[in-house]
Amino acid sequence: MKNHSLKGQDANTAKNEIRYAPVFSNNYQDARQRFLKAARSVNADLSCHLISARGAQGEDLSIDIASVGSKNPKRTILLTCGLHGIEGFPGSAIQTAWLEKLYANPIALDDTAVVLVHALNPYGFSWQRRVNENNVDLNRNFILPDQQFAGSPLCLSEMPWMQKPMSPENKFFNINFFVIWPIIKYGFATIRNSIQYGQFDYPQGLFWGGHQHEQTSKIIMEQINSWTKNAPNIFQDHLTLLYKKNVVLSTLIAL
Repeated sequence: MKNHSLKGQDANTAKNEIRYAPVFSNNYQDARQRFLKAARSVNADLSCHLISARGAQGEDLSIDIASVGSKNPKRTILLTCGLHGIEGFPGSAIQTAWLEKLYANPIALDDTAVVLVHALNPYGFSWQRRVNENNVDLNRNFILPDQQFAGSPLCLSEMPWMQKPMSPENKFFNINFFVIWPIIKYGFATIRNSIQYGQFDYPQGLFWGGHQHEQTSKIIMEQINSWTKNAPNIFQDHLTLLYKKNVVLSTLIAL
């Protein structure tokens, strides 16, 4: 019975993959055009914020916004994707699929606005990187007014592979060897949390939060009230988690 159940799940997964495969794109340019096409099909209000960096194919890069529903909403649902660059692929697919479904099966949005923000990190999306053009992890680039772009967990000073990652072709680098001493000294939980929270002292390192607000961060902070139309809102960002080989789970994080 157990094996039969798993086979059934695999079959359903395969059907869903076939069903939703058309909304997945091979690159940023295709994803953007498909998103815009779907948005125009439902007469969405469109706006665009260009950034200064260029894409992997030399293309312009932009954050695109599509808004449907009420012009003066009582509530706004704000859906963003691509804050971590390469994670924009499933996020874009979800947004495009929703717009296409809205076109096929219109629903009344009398007092609600749905705002989709496509590719918060278009550089990372295009170049298929987590970070932006300055190696900044944008999820660590939003700090409170009383905070500074400085400081790192103490244990990072003993982890050079976090400060400046080595090339994967370096045959002498073994992550298991380099991480043993910090774990013994500080404990696994401390190391895990330190990596997760990011750092501000090593510009070439992993999870670097930057030395100032990045262009994308400034756009978000300047436009967030406009996007939500100053209405009570739900803000969700499409993130992904690597679950197991060849399987990526897309998650919605409510903020």
